[in-house]
Amino acid sequence: GDILHVAERKKGKRILREVDPVYEYFVESPLGTHKTVYGTMAQQLEFSSQSQMNKSVEQHKLEGLRIFESDCNITFKTLAKEYMGKESPELNIMFFDIETDFHKKFGYAPPSDPFNRVTAISLYQSWTGKDYVLTLPPADMELVEAQDIVTRLNQETDDPNSIVILYTDEKEMFMEFFSLMDDAHVISGWNSEFFDIPYMINRTRKIFNEAMTARWCLWNKKPSQREADNFGKTVITYDLVGRVHLDYLALYKKHAGQVEQSYKLDDIAEKVTKEKKVAYEGSLDKLYREDYITFLRYSKQESILLKKIDAKQDYINLHNRLAHKE
Repeated sequence: GDILHVAERKKGKRILREVDPVYEYFVESPLGTHKTVYGTMAQQLEFSSQSQMNKSVEQHKLEGLRIFESDCNITFKTLAKEYMGKESPELNIMFFDIETDFHKKFGYAPPSDPFNRVTAISLYQSWTGKDYVLTLPPADMELVEAQDIVTRLNQETDDPNSIVILYTDEKEMFMEFFSLMDDAHVISGWNSEFFDIPYMINRTRKIFNEAMTARWCLWNKKPSQREADNFGKTVITYDLVGRVHLDYLALYKKHAGQVEQSYKLDDIAEKVTKEKKVAYEGSLDKLYREDYITFLRYSKQESILLKKIDAKQDYINLHNRLAHKE
C-alpha cells in the first residue's frame, strides 16, 4: 500500500516506523515559486497516493506542460526528505561464511539445490565483538569425540568472545544462526551473493518450509528472488527485506582500483591483512572427516578475515556514508 516501512535504531533498540511516501512533482507555471534548469518558474504539486499523482502527470502531459521529477524513485525521495543531512548511523555488521557437506556420489551441492547439509557457519558480530562457529560433527564421528574436540578448541582459544558450539540437529543450528543474525543491519560474506546467501536460503526452505525464509528479513517478509549474471551464466540469488546483504567480493572489486590475479579470499586477505587461511592438505571434505579440529580452526578464521579486511578497507561504512551524504 501507500506506506513506506523503515527500520531505525534509537538508543540501541531497533524501531520499525511507517512513513507516508512523498508523492510530488513540479510543473512549469508562472505562478510557481521554484526555478527550473531552464530559468522558468515551476509549481510544486503534492499528492496522497501514487495513483493520484500518475493521473495528474498524464493530464499535464496531455496539456503539453513541462514537468519535473515525476519519475524519481518514491522510496529514495521519501528517505531523502527524512534523513538527508543527518549523520550516518552506526551499522551492526555481521560477517559470515558457511561450509557444506560432500556427497560420496553427487559431490558438493549447488546453491540452487542444496541437498547437502551445512556443516559449519562462522560469523562475527561487529556490535558485540564476538565470533562464533556453529557446527555439526562428521556423520561417522562419535558425539563424545566431537564434543571433546569442540571443548579443546574453546579452551585453546580461551576467549569468552570466541565460541564454537556443537549441534546434532541442523534445524537447531539454523535457529541459533537466525538468533545471532537478528540484530544485524548488514550481513556480508565473500562471494556470498552467488553461494552463501542462495545456499542458506534454499537450505532453510528445504529443512524447514517456505515460511521460515522470512527469518532472513524483517516485517515477516520473504527474500526477494533475483536473476544475476555470474561469469556469463544467469543464476538465481536473493535480496533481503529490511536487512542489507553486501557481497564483500563485489565491494572489493568495485573499490580496490586494480585487477587482481586472484580474488580468492586467501589471496586478498594475505595482501590486505598479511594473514592467510589455516593451511591444510587434501580436500576440505577430507579435513572435515579426518581432522575436525583443524576444520573448525579453518572455519573460524573465515569470518575473522572478512572482519579484518573491512577494518583495513572500510568499504561498508564508505557506502553507508555516501548513502547519507547531502
